Amino acid sequence: MNRKIFEVVKLTNGYLATIIGINKDSYKVEIVNHDGKRKKITEISENDIDEVIISK
Repeated sequence: MNRKIFEVVKLTNGYLATIIGINKDSYKVEIVNHDGKRKKITEISENDIDEVIISK
């Protein structure tokens, strides 16, 4: 678990997500579609993250 809150990541399914919370073994993220519209808020694991797009 080496991610930070508010990082923007690309998921393995192609969507982008912003990390809004970090739990013990998962991340709470807000997923947006290809048009930038909010799709849903859900929890993902480290395996769902393909790459980091923006990190502070």
